[in-house]
Amino acid sequence: MGDGLDKVFLGIDQGSSSTKAVVLGLDGSVLFSERIAVSTNFLSDIEVEQNPIELFESVKGCIDNALAFCDRENLHVSSIGLACQRSGVLAFDRDSFDILHPLISWRDTRFSSQIESLERYAGQIYRQGGIPPHPGYAGAKIGYLQSRFGAPALISTLDAFLLFRLSGGSYLATEATHAARTLLFNLKALNWDSDLCRIFNVDRSRLLKIDDSISNRFSYRGIPVTAMLGDQQAALLGFGAPRRALLNLGTLSSLIVSSGESVFEAAFSPRSVLYSQISDGARLAEYQVEASVPSDPMIQMLINRGYAKSREEVQETSDSTELTINDPVLFFKPSDWQGGALAAIDSDSRDLLKPEKIVTALVENLGFVLSAFIDLFVEKNLIDPKTEIVVSGGMSRLSRITNSIMGASNSLLTKADLEDSTAYGAALMGALGVGVKLPSKLNGSSVPHVSSQRNSVTKERYIRWLKLRTMAFENQLPES
Repeated sequence: MGDGLDKVFLGIDQGSSSTKAVVLGLDGSVLFSERIAVSTNFLSDIEVEQNPIELFESVKGCIDNALAFCDRENLHVSSIGLACQRSGVLAFDRDSFDILHPLISWRDTRFSSQIESLERYAGQIYRQGGIPPHPGYAGAKIGYLQSRFGAPALISTLDAFLLFRLSGGSYLATEATHAARTLLFNLKALNWDSDLCRIFNVDRSRLLKIDDSISNRFSYRGIPVTAMLGDQQAALLGFGAPRRALLNLGTLSSLIVSSGESVFEAAFSPRSVLYSQISDGARLAEYQVEASVPSDPMIQMLINRGYAKSREEVQETSDSTELTINDPVLFFKPSDWQGGALAAIDSDSRDLLKPEKIVTALVENLGFVLSAFIDLFVEKNLIDPKTEIVVSGGMSRLSRITNSIMGASNSLLTKADLEDSTAYGAALMGALGVGVKLPSKLNGSSVPHVSSQRNSVTKERYIRWLKLRTMAFENQLPES
């Protein structure tokens, strides 16, 4: 891959269920794509882990397969940009590369009791770190693994491990968007926060240095690795217009919007770094506001309880089953999905629900959760209600979700023509790392509106769902 060949740019997305790769041309078009599935170990309802070696091998495999394609096509890969799942934490040995503890996933909630005990610090954590205390974030996991494995064991989020292995052990640092999901990071100072570290019993001196999202880190097979971001951040940046709102529907479904170069101060939703870079010797950052819900556990719960045999069946059932005014409305708090407990139903008779109705109403529930996010963002003037919201991600195939959103919130949705905007965004940011600004070719088409009659049914069901949600969070639900 020498001089005189066409320049291309490689992007990688390491996610909870698979690792994806795309190769982009100078015009932003996708020339190659690849996907390698990865496994997850559900040790219990609250313990979720993944094998870091498997995750790394999937990343390396995607990169090597993409480079092999470029060799065959006489293309010169100018940069590699990566994105990966956030908030997971592992322990490993620096010298031997041995894994001392598997990746504790962002889906893992084993530290819930510890988080609940920190309620008195909740305001401080949110003000300084931008996110509320939650067991899914990395803080309690880091504290736990530091207590189990003393120095020189390395405790880090997944991004640092992947880059460490890709560099052959020569590069060791975490990245700003990943650090911002630890509960240990000061959002304005863009560095570790000593007060937050003390709250979570974390030894700050053992935390890795923080590098920027866009930075020339090292070379892999002679190609500069110039970007690392959180997966949701890369998804938003993939559209080349971060001021747009994005609904990224995947294992984690998120509504994301940029707040520019200032931290949005209203205390209602997690705030984070969208990306950071060094400019004229100073670290600059753009920030985002994000509201997220773990959606994959909902699908898994339906399969585990026998309502569907596969993810494909969930999609087929929810897309083909009609819900009427008379059908009960279901409300599940996201934390209930892992264990599969029904939080609320607005009917005296649960016998009214057939299996296909349960599947459809639960997928509708996810659409309503996202609709409530949109309503909140509109209320806070983060989203213009007349502006189309871009929808991407594998779960955007479920039309029940998008139809529920349009019927409930009257939102205008545009479905991206490429589901995986995360790998695409990683490639765009990697190109910026070598001074190339690629145009985004992630276009989309408006999601067709459903009939006015069906819309009115959805709107009525959403109103009932909002009442159930209020009752659930105010503990006013009748005993079940």
